Amino acid sequence: MYNLKRLYNQNRKKIWKTIIIIASALLLLMLINQVVKQYNEQKKQNEQNTVIEDVTSSYKEDYTAISGKEIKKDAVKQDSDIIKEFIEFCNKKDIEHAYNLLSNDCKEVNYPTIDIFKANYLDTIFTNTKSYNQEGWMNKNNRYTYRITIIDDPLSTGTVNYNNSFQDFYTIVEENGETKLNISSYVAREELNKMTSINDVTINVKYRDSYMDYEEYVFEVINNSDKVVALDSKENNDTLYLLGESNNKYSCYNNEITLNYYNILSDGKDETEDIKSITTSVVVPSNSKKYIKIKFNKMYNPERKIKAIEFSDFINDYEEYVNISNKKMYNARQLIRIDI
Repeated sequence: MYNLKRLYNQNRKKIWKTIIIIASALLLLMLINQVVKQYNEQKKQNEQNTVIEDVTSSYKEDYTAISGKEIKKDAVKQDSDIIKEFIEFCNKKDIEHAYNLLSNDCKEVNYPTIDIFKANYLDTIFTNTKSYNQEGWMNKNNRYTYRITIIDDPLSTGTVNYNNSFQDFYTIVEENGETKLNISSYVAREELNKMTSINDVTINVKYRDSYMDYEEYVFEVINNSDKVVALDSKENNDTLYLLGESNNKYSCYNNEITLNYYNILSDGKDETEDIKSITTSVVVPSNSKKYIKIKFNKMYNPERKIKAIEFSDFINDYEEYVNISNKKMYNARQLIRIDI
């Protein structure tokens, strides 16, 4: 004990100097760690802010991903503004203003009422604050389609998470001099009015609605004959189809068309007298008119054009056909072609 005390007295200055140096070093290390921690946190915040800016307003390139056609930068700026405005209205739950940015065609085919839009789109996707990424996808006659990836807002969640993302396609259209949106992968409507007649039956292809994954055609069928007719028997899946320029076939969604005999409203009138009353039944009674919607398995691609629609199993006397037990014996089938 005495030796330790004597050693301390002899080296007091050196010992305290060493203690001070060690303490100073520890204090400096703590300060450095604190500065580094603050720097990393600030860097992370800056990265998140940068991601937010990129996600909400950027587009990847000046060329569309599929068609490769150039997107004019002034068009991209205008398109980006309406897309951003729509997303902001949805985030704010400003349903009326968001709904008013949709085209009339988009409303008709997807969201005929504002309540349906709220329930099926806004309340389903915008469960919390969202950000988005915008990428040029297609260009047809300067009508641009963008792939939109909607994600949880990083500023709200603190992280960039694509696991809970939702992908949609928005197409910009002009309507009565105003810029409008087609959403839910709906691209556009194209009036066709191409027709043919056979045996007092006239089939008019009124228009088609193009989606990214399929196309829907609406036909006006006027049957002035005294027989019930059917556009297809549904015996096979490949008898009603679109015909491409290289004679490739795009079959219809056979499971979605029906063979209902009549579509009668409570007042006794045929519901298909009005184009707003569109049916999926391909059976047309005698001396009547129907509007029929048929979906085809053709993805949207402006480079792959359709030259015709073919009904290769047209039944010109459906009542006779129904009463035949062996349908293969029915020999009054016809091929009807409508050039587009």
